[in-house]
Order: sequence, then structure tokens, then C-alpha cells
Amino acid sequence: MFWGSGGATLSGASSGYTNSSTTTSSSNINIGPSVGFFLSNLILLEAAVEVWRQSDSTVTDYGFDIASGLGFNVPVGQRVSILPEFRLGGGWAKYNYTSASTTDRDFFHYWGSIGMPVLFHVAPHFFIGGGPVIRIYDSKLNTPGSTAYETVRVTLQASIGGWF
Repeated sequence: MFWGSGGATLSGASSGYTNSSTTTSSSNINIGPSVGFFLSNLILLEAAVEVWRQSDSTVTDYGFDIASGLGFNVPVGQRVSILPEFRLGGGWAKYNYTSASTTDRDFFHYWGSIGMPVLFHVAPHFFIGGGPVIRIYDSKLNTPGSTAYETVRVTLQASIGGWF
């Protein structure tokens, strides 16, 4: 059976550069659809596309990601299930600095995440849900000699979707 969902993720992040003690706090929003196929009543293979925006006091960055994932639908009642999921993804983003003395930059990144959404099946083949996600990013600025950018985000995601 095929699965489709759309959702949003709101988060805060603590970010830092390797070989540096610099850290920042930021806010983030990700929005995007996902599609999947149940290999059985339990195992879900997913693909997703996201657009996102992150900002702190010195920079706003935005970009897009593509991802693939594996989930396990575990019923905990007639209308409730949990969906532990693992995703790997990557994409492109651009920094826009608020300071005129700093040059805007773009970067490529990859990430892995672990999520644990709870799904409420409000009608046959239709659900709403949400839950925590931990996502770890590693990015490389497209500037010679630049350092890697690592971010860990603990987020809450919300989704709505269904299957046929």
C-alpha cells in the first residue's frame, strides 16, 4: 500500500564549527511532503523533499533537502500507532548574513535523523500525528579553506496524511 504525508517541523538548534568553540542558537522550520510504500503492514520505505529556513542573530539560511527513510508502523491501539523512523538526506542551502561586511555563502550538507511520531488514525486510511525528531547535520561551505558546520537539532514534527 502507498503512503503519503505532508508536514512541518519547528525546532531550535545549537550549532558549531569544527575546530572552533563558536556556537549559536537558532530557530528552524522545515516543510515538505513524503511518499512511501509499505513492504508489509509493519515496514515503510519513504522518500521526502523539504524546503527550510533557519535564522539566528547574524544569519538567515534557507535551502532544500531530499531524503530516504525506513519506518516501522507499530499499532498501540485500534486508532493509535507509533512510527519509529530513520532517515538519511542531503541538500543545498544559502547563508544570508545580516552584516554588510560578511559575504553570503552557499553550502552542501548531509544529515541523519531518528524520529518517533505518534499517529492518530481519525478515519480509515487517514491520520494526523506528531512527535520528536533528532537530526544531525554536517555541512561544507563552498568556499576554499572554510570549516565544516555541524548542527544537532531536537525538533517536534507534525504531519497529516494517509494511504491507499
